[in-house]
Amino acid sequence: MIKAKIKSQEVVFDEPALSLFRQLQEAAEEEHQLEKFLEKTAAIIGKAFGHTRVTIFLYDEATQELFFVRGWKTEPVDFPAGYRQKIDLWARR
Repeated sequence: MIKAKIKSQEVVFDEPALSLFRQLQEAAEEEHQLEKFLEKTAAIIGKAFGHTRVTIFLYDEATQELFFVRGWKTEPVDFPAGYRQKIDLWARR
């Protein structure tokens, strides 16, 4: 389990958290293509937290849509490239 403690205004991360940060840093240094980096990032995060699926969406403010960028799961990701999902962030005000 990844944990952080606050000690006198300083955040101290445990070893699993530091390992996760190192893996993400290594992926950033190795991958120069955004799509491949995001795939690796999703896999690293999923494995670190014990999840079977991680999906990365970006929000398009102009169309109020989330669009699928990359994902990872233990089976093939089931969102097609370019998948978009309309959302209304202000509906519950």
